[in-house]
Amino acid sequence: MSDASKRPDRRTKGDKYKDYQLILYGLLLIALKYMADTVKISDNPTRPFTLVSYMHLDKYPMRMLASRLAFVCVFSLAVCRAVSAQEPPLTLDVPDERGQYSLGTLTFTPSTLALVGHDTNMMRAVGAPASGEVFDVAQVEAWWKPGRYRLSGVAAFEYERELRDSRTGTYNNAQELNFYALTGRIRPSFVFTRHNHFAPPTDFSGFELGLKSRRIETQSEGRLSTLVGARTRLVGFGRLAGITYDADARYQGVSLQDNLNRQGRAVGASLEHSISRQTVVFESVEVGQEHYARTPLRNGRESFVGIGVRSQASALLSGGAFIGRRVYSSKTSELDNFKGLNWNANIVLTRPRYLVLLDARRDNYASYSAGLGQYVSTGGSLYASGHISTRIDVYGTTSRYGLSYSAAAAAVVSRYTANGAGLVYRFSRALVGATSEFYAQRGSGALQGQRFTTYVQIGGGRIRRLDRPLPGER
Repeated sequence: MSDASKRPDRRTKGDKYKDYQLILYGLLLIALKYMADTVKISDNPTRPFTLVSYMHLDKYPMRMLASRLAFVCVFSLAVCRAVSAQEPPLTLDVPDERGQYSLGTLTFTPSTLALVGHDTNMMRAVGAPASGEVFDVAQVEAWWKPGRYRLSGVAAFEYERELRDSRTGTYNNAQELNFYALTGRIRPSFVFTRHNHFAPPTDFSGFELGLKSRRIETQSEGRLSTLVGARTRLVGFGRLAGITYDADARYQGVSLQDNLNRQGRAVGASLEHSISRQTVVFESVEVGQEHYARTPLRNGRESFVGIGVRSQASALLSGGAFIGRRVYSSKTSELDNFKGLNWNANIVLTRPRYLVLLDARRDNYASYSAGLGQYVSTGGSLYASGHISTRIDVYGTTSRYGLSYSAAAAAVVSRYTANGAGLVYRFSRALVGATSEFYAQRGSGALQGQRFTTYVQIGGGRIRRLDRPLPGER
């Protein structure tokens, strides 16, 4: 017997479960393809409202979709049980986070970012002027643990100004509040977000940063979580989301009013299966409605069903993937009807001296014009950073996105590309950096430009984007 055959297996349990995860990803792709085959929209708009017609689907495809989703759920559960037999049970616990400073049970992290730069197309629109830019962000992130509950929140404020005109500036702000219960068989949670920021009118030439044209987004979501097995968690949720457009009289006729004055509500549930300490497979389904205040012809119902996998940070790879089918049916406007796949995938490769982030996705949104229905965005981005020394980091980014409209009218297609690089010098509690970016848009609304910035960030918080792109943002 050779020495190699006598050598013990040095692979740890974690290494073996990584193999199981790779096998599971491949099996999930097969299951997703099986579930996501063509589902037809009903061609009969006069069908009376029933539970089945809520999604405006024919009976046979609806039963087929339901059966395939049930198959994927059972399949995922069986695989999860097989690869997680030796893993500890799933819990309802949430990650514990703390700030840099504390006052009793309250901890918080203040942060600030000051940036000066120049952009050859300040508003990223056809005909927009070149200008220097200044923006400052002040942010506080806090965590509070009163007994069996946990509260966390973020408050951020930004002032941005064009250097070509000292009178041209605007303020942006954002707030986020999270609530969790730490004990109980059924645990509630709640999140509220609000984002008030500048929205340049897309069909008005000569607009200025200093005039009021604001997009105000709010969202509230409540969840109830409970364990239905040692490694299975059931989550039910309800969500309210709204967008309003607040502008000076000069902008009251722009098309942003059509899309940026709407309310949506949705309810749904997800089933999550733990296959290891880091990896969870889940299925999700939701139904909802959209209401447009100024263009009620676009009002309609929507449904979404999908499956995904997510993996927390590990020694080498983490990330997740999700794929689902979205159906939107307007009551009166066929242009706004939509059916198709939404998907996203992100992979994080972490090593001691470098980091690589890959993100790819396909999403659909309501267009800014009632005559263009929905539009579909498909593309991806890549970010890579490396440590040159203990204090110096470098990074590079590249992204490619395509945009096409789903309306029956002639398709309007544009393609966006961007490439950037940056250098960061680290102090004990501060970062000093410089960035450069080159971007171009082809097709409809063709443009190109460059952006160069220098910045200083103080504090250890994760700065939220309020309007202008942050340094290194993909």
